[in-house]
Parts: sequence; C-alpha cells; structure tokens
Amino acid sequence: MLAPFAAARDLLVSIPGINERVAEIIIAENGADNTVFPTTGYLSSWAGTARATMNPADV
Repeated sequence: MLAPFAAARDLLVSIPGINERVAEIIIAENGADNTVFPTTGYLSSWAGTARATMNPADV
C-alpha cells in the first residue's frame, strides 16, 4: 500500500526521532506531495504543531 511512497518514507525516516511507523502515519495524514503547502509554516499549522505567539497584553 505504501510502496509508491517508499522514497518519501525513507526521507522522513532520515529525520532523528522519526521511525518507519511515524513516517507512514505522516504520509497517511497529509500525503507525500506537500506542494499544496506554500511554506513549512502552513504545513506545521495544518498539523497543529506551529508555535503560537502569545502577547501578554492579549491574555
């Protein structure tokens, strides 16, 4: 099932902390073609991992 995405999985596995299972989950969730995200910030925001900037005055 993931055979067409083997290259993407191998690339993700090269990141420290990402094993094959995690790479497969990442590919399953957002696919191997990340051109739909103009920047890495868009992808991290979509994935819910973007850093939030909080202004103390807004609290």
